[in-house]
Amino acid sequence: MSQHTESVHQGSAVVVYTPSTRLIFASQWQQIRASVSRHAQIAAEVEVCTPESVRSALVEHQPELLIAAGGDGTINLCIQAMQGEDRLAILPLGTANDLLRDLGRRPSLTHRIDRIRVNDQAFCTTGGFGIPGTIAQRVNRLRDSPFDRLCRKTGKHIYALVAADLVLRGSSPAQWVEIEWEDVDTGKTKHLRLQTNTLLVTNQATFGGSLGV
Repeated sequence: MSQHTESVHQGSAVVVYTPSTRLIFASQWQQIRASVSRHAQIAAEVEVCTPESVRSALVEHQPELLIAAGGDGTINLCIQAMQGEDRLAILPLGTANDLLRDLGRRPSLTHRIDRIRVNDQAFCTTGGFGIPGTIAQRVNRLRDSPFDRLCRKTGKHIYALVAADLVLRGSSPAQWVEIEWEDVDTGKTKHLRLQTNTLLVTNQATFGGSLGV
């Protein structure tokens, strides 16, 4: 999975983005397109909202590279649609950009990373139950509200502000959770039942750009 398009100079690429990303960067899109074109041959630019729309773009254009122009949400839409040795490059236009930040700590531009699957939902960043899930939902609602401009100005710190409000108000009570997973070393199925208000499944060190996992 490629962190940057600068390591790719040949072959076709499909750029995918969400409607909100295209709207936010509308005035800069020509510059963004020109920058990507210097490193990859753009076969198509596709607005996506679901993994199915990403999958359709892959089937139609058969690109050698898929470019996620957005944040961790856009990346995960791509991850759910990709298969086998499909390659992904990240154009970080999101708020938190957790995956890119984590990859940036490594010396190489090209990486293989784990694709996590929970309840048949594939992702490669952070999945959460309780507080992390509530934080993500509330931030998304704020982005779709009249406070959208304030969210953009606050940047990644909006996650920390929402988290602080959530914890101080005590509005995320603990719940009983049952977990079943396969141990990668022994192949045995294990079970765990616990009461918690926070459960994270992740392969990176941050959530929301500024919250440590």
